[in-house]
Amino acid sequence: MGAIENLDEYQNALQQLYDEFASRFKELENIKPELRIFMTPFSVRAEDAPSNFQIELIKLQCDAILKDRYYHFNGNLISFYKGVSQQKYPKLHALTLRFVAMFGTTFVCEQMFSVMNLNKSKSRSCLSEASLEAILRIATAKSIVPNIGKLVAAKRCQKS
Repeated sequence: MGAIENLDEYQNALQQLYDEFASRFKELENIKPELRIFMTPFSVRAEDAPSNFQIELIKLQCDAILKDRYYHFNGNLISFYKGVSQQKYPKLHALTLRFVAMFGTTFVCEQMFSVMNLNKSKSRSCLSEASLEAILRIATAKSIVPNIGKLVAAKRCQKS
């Protein structure tokens, strides 16, 4: 009898999880055609794409250099789209910026949580909030270049 009760409990928990995912990711269904264009621009049939992207998609798919570059970058979409002309493909460029910005913001957030979990553990429980903030700032900054001269000047040896 206990196993059946647990089964019902698990079934309810899984159903709640499924419902939560369905509600949170419902918006993805609305942008699925555009997401497909962004992720696989050479596999999407132009007639299946939204009408405002069809002409640019046909031009892109006929460009042998871009097609070669797409397969050369082997799934690295950001590197591929850096070489796609904004003037020649303005709608695809705008679409790219929208999706890159969407996923980039979640990446930084996930990166910060990972760094925080690594640094704020039971073994380092005496870490102050200011120290944790400094660690997170350094970990997520893209181009911090230390000023070695200033650091050395601030730590001059004192002679007795």
